[in-house]
Amino acid sequence: MAFIITTLILLQPLVICQTTVNAHKSVLRVPIDYPTIQDAINHADPGDTIYVYNGIYLENIVVNKSVILIGENVDFTILDGNGSGSVITITASNIIVSGFTIKNSGVSVGDSGIFISALSTSNVITGNKIINNNNGIVLYASQKNNISSNIILNNREGIALYTSSENILVNNTISENSVAGIEMYFSYVNTISGNTISNNGNGIMIFSSANNKIYHNNFIENDVDAQVVNSFITWSYKGEGNYWSRYSGQDLNQDGIGDYPYTISEKAKDPYPLMGMFFSFKAFSKGEEYYINVISNSSISNCTVRVGETGSIILCLDAVVEKFASGFIRLALPVKLMSNPLITLVDDIEVEPRILNVSDTEYTYLYITYGGGKHTVKIISSTVLGLYNELLNENEKLKSDISALNMTYQNLLELYYELLKESEKLNMTYEGLLEKYASLSANHSELQQNYTQLNDKYQEHLLDYYRNMQNVQNLVYILMTSIAAFLATTVYLSRQAQVSAKNKTRRFE
Repeated sequence: MAFIITTLILLQPLVICQTTVNAHKSVLRVPIDYPTIQDAINHADPGDTIYVYNGIYLENIVVNKSVILIGENVDFTILDGNGSGSVITITASNIIVSGFTIKNSGVSVGDSGIFISALSTSNVITGNKIINNNNGIVLYASQKNNISSNIILNNREGIALYTSSENILVNNTISENSVAGIEMYFSYVNTISGNTISNNGNGIMIFSSANNKIYHNNFIENDVDAQVVNSFITWSYKGEGNYWSRYSGQDLNQDGIGDYPYTISEKAKDPYPLMGMFFSFKAFSKGEEYYINVISNSSISNCTVRVGETGSIILCLDAVVEKFASGFIRLALPVKLMSNPLITLVDDIEVEPRILNVSDTEYTYLYITYGGGKHTVKIISSTVLGLYNELLNENEKLKSDISALNMTYQNLLELYYELLKESEKLNMTYEGLLEKYASLSANHSELQQNYTQLNDKYQEHLLDYYRNMQNVQNLVYILMTSIAAFLATTVYLSRQAQVSAKNKTRRFE
């Protein structure tokens, strides 16, 4: 248990409070400028920072302005409620509280280490130790708060949400709270992720709530992992659920995810239970912030990311296998951080990890195995190897292009020989055609000569025919003239005969 808490104190991948302020805002120092924290709050303007030096402050403070409360050191800047009421009551919005040990609230129903009252929104509670209170943190009808990277220990209830929505509870260590680590009543659209919830009476209790997301949490050795009554909960995100220390399923395909769902209650199941605890580490590169997510059955610590001499990104972490014969790590590496070819070393010996098929454009998922004991795991995103592979790829591309050109050349050569054969055939055909043309040309000359002779004869015959036609025409003319004369003579003689006959008849009368 002590190891879990110590390890997870180091894993603070979320909110780091902004302590610098604009020039027109003030920094009020306690106890230098004001003797008590409440006195500093009373004199502060919205947006001011109240910086509290190490010490024990027996106060119950009310934060009714949008200020930033920063403790010098979380272990030595102590707000002690002295067993009365809530240690901190927040009634305004956009407040930051960070760097305090908050303890010893009263024991009445609403008394808490931090009580965020109705209509208060968008507050950040981060990097605090909240111990030995009636309730650790209570959100009452409050929205859009970020509760992150706190140690919430040995309270009656760790974090309680009453009719509160759109809040984020992330990367908190919630342990040894007698009733429950987290309680939720009539609350909606909250996200609970990356928390370690261990050794509580109930890990989480949910009543009449809906559309909440709960994933990447570690539920370890609670008396009851979860109670879910009249609620609809999403228990996973992108194929990854929560770690449950009671889960006894197998992982036959070795991807770090259980092969069968974990039954939480009659109507609630985690479809993708994790085979090891979830860890998240923050890394920076070129001004960008990245998160490296780890699922492992080993204890993970000392995760660092640095840039090597050649510009390579080197991820290094320690893994200790305590309860199992062998260990595994499922790593989600941001592609933007480690996009070059990856070299994986376990104790400085190169190994070949499995690249899981859930890898996408945002994350590369690796699955690495090793034996029992303590190990150092390194992942190197090698720029040199990347450059080498690029050159190799270029060389291979060049070889491929040359091979393609050779094939094209051979194909063209074969085509040339085929065309050459066709050309020879065409030449032979052409010569034959020339011979036929010469023969035809000779025949044409002979025919032309015969035609000329025939034409001359035809002209002679035509002239003779014309002459004969003239003669015929003359003969016809003469004949027609003779016939006309003959007919005229005949008619004349006939009429004379008729006249002569009439005269004779008259004489006889």
